[in-house]
Amino acid sequence: MLFLILLLKCIDCAIIESQTIRLRQSCQSRQTGYFWNGQQCLRCKSPNCQCQSQGGCTSCIENYYYDKEDTNCKPCPKGCQNCCKNPLLTQYVCTLCQSGYRNINGVCVFMGRCAMISMHGRCIECDQGYYVDFEFVCRPCGQGCENCSNLAFCNKCQDGYYLVNLQQNLVCKPCSIIGCQTCQKDVCQECQRGYYQDNTNSCIPCIKDCDSCLNNSECEVCNYYSIVNEDKTKCNRCQDLFPNCMDCNTKFNEDESSYFECAYCLNGYFYNEDEKKCQTCIENEQNTAHIRRCESLEMITQCQPGYLLLQDRYIDFKQEIPYLLKYTCIKNNYNCATINDQNGYCKSCLIGYILLIEDSTQKCITCKEKAQNCLDCYITPKNVFQCIQCAEGYFLESDGKTCSSCGDNCIRCNDKMKQCDICKDGYIQLNGVCDSCGVDNCKSCQIQNFCSNCEDGYGAIDGQCKLCQFGCKQCNFNQQLCQQCMDNYFLYMKSCVPYPVHCLETNDDGFCYLCETIIDYDTRLDQFIDEGSEIPNYKESSISIFYKSVNGYCLKCSDYDTGQYFCPDTCLNTIHSYEIMLVFLWLFHIIL
Repeated sequence: MLFLILLLKCIDCAIIESQTIRLRQSCQSRQTGYFWNGQQCLRCKSPNCQCQSQGGCTSCIENYYYDKEDTNCKPCPKGCQNCCKNPLLTQYVCTLCQSGYRNINGVCVFMGRCAMISMHGRCIECDQGYYVDFEFVCRPCGQGCENCSNLAFCNKCQDGYYLVNLQQNLVCKPCSIIGCQTCQKDVCQECQRGYYQDNTNSCIPCIKDCDSCLNNSECEVCNYYSIVNEDKTKCNRCQDLFPNCMDCNTKFNEDESSYFECAYCLNGYFYNEDEKKCQTCIENEQNTAHIRRCESLEMITQCQPGYLLLQDRYIDFKQEIPYLLKYTCIKNNYNCATINDQNGYCKSCLIGYILLIEDSTQKCITCKEKAQNCLDCYITPKNVFQCIQCAEGYFLESDGKTCSSCGDNCIRCNDKMKQCDICKDGYIQLNGVCDSCGVDNCKSCQIQNFCSNCEDGYGAIDGQCKLCQFGCKQCNFNQQLCQQCMDNYFLYMKSCVPYPVHCLETNDDGFCYLCETIIDYDTRLDQFIDEGSEIPNYKESSISIFYKSVNGYCLKCSDYDTGQYFCPDTCLNTIHSYEIMLVFLWLFHIIL
């Protein structure tokens, strides 16, 4: 019996290990980071990162870079697949551009239909079917034209068209014969793929999915997505041969003939090697709706979102062999990260939930479910709920389970004295309660009807809050003499002067030394895309804009109209390089 238990433990470990390796691949998404925790796919704690647990990022997904200061993944500029941030400036330096963009001096420039761009950003060569106009913009050639110098002069026509001289213009006219690839007026010289030419100067279609044939009943060569059968009377697609198959691999026999082999079945099916077909994951059809993937009959490997994969095991005492009884998809009713049994009671919780055991049940709850207005809490080893922090305006009672109100307009209060310690802006504490200062736009006061500190944009003058000059944040004692400016303004001779356009920081005399980077990022990319679904198309809207400080003004980086003001095209290797440089400057200052 002891041998049987040890054997069960050993086999169980091996199976769980293989499960983790196998199922982790199912959590991959083209855009967003997920990981497999043994029972379900969970999103990484930090958005847009790749991880192996909810502890933190191991790397970022494409179109993002890891910001060490914020310890988070930040979006790269539009058109940039991989990027870094220069620690000395605000600019983002792109190291790899997405398709349709070209990297020029660390900036991804949208190419559109342009195939070649000059150093000044002007298009000098377009994709096939387009030409460069006098504004250096790619315009489409005329109908049926494959290559042209301009709209009136076509060099080569597309299949199904022929070149004619029409009023001193070379244009393309369609062949009058359906299915014709090359023609001279009404005479077809060669039929398009999927057609054959008969003796009547006509192009007759081949059978479905056939690229090359001699008649309309037999196929010589099928298209890329299908394979001809033995008597050449039909082109079979992957799903024709393997119903419920998601994708097939093309294999070759010794005689170089090809055949299909199912590579992946649709969700809810697995590939049966013996029967060479996609088979449902479970014999009981009622449970298949909750199954996402399986490897064999009754061996579920992943459940649909909202369900958790549970592995039950038992021992066959007659044969003294341990078995995994079944894999079951259990509805996640209690916000579990993992579950223990068929009831769906939790073993661990998702982020933001705590595990509570009540009446032999284990459920994941939020702090507010047990104590209204409780922000943070925990469960003691004796399974007692304990609130740690209450919301603003509430205090924790001595029972550790109740958050009581401090009273109107009170932020923090003394739970023993039942008196308010800190009132909201515009209120004063009088006899343990909060009363209004009685002055409009007042932030704080020492006595009623006399303000000592006003809201931003106002100054306390004779106990009243007067409006400061434009751009001024604080102007005590005199409305015209500013003491502190608002964001994007600098203080000059007691007045607030706006920053130069696109400036982030200036010195005392208004010289801008730090410019902004405007990142235009399509947030629709942040979504889970299931395997086998169609990749969404995103339309080009605008491009991220970069600025660099030049003589105290912010000029657009890589200004291709003038070819000047290039941004840095490389980042420092590590943040430590920046730190070393700061240490060097500090030592140099000490020496001086």
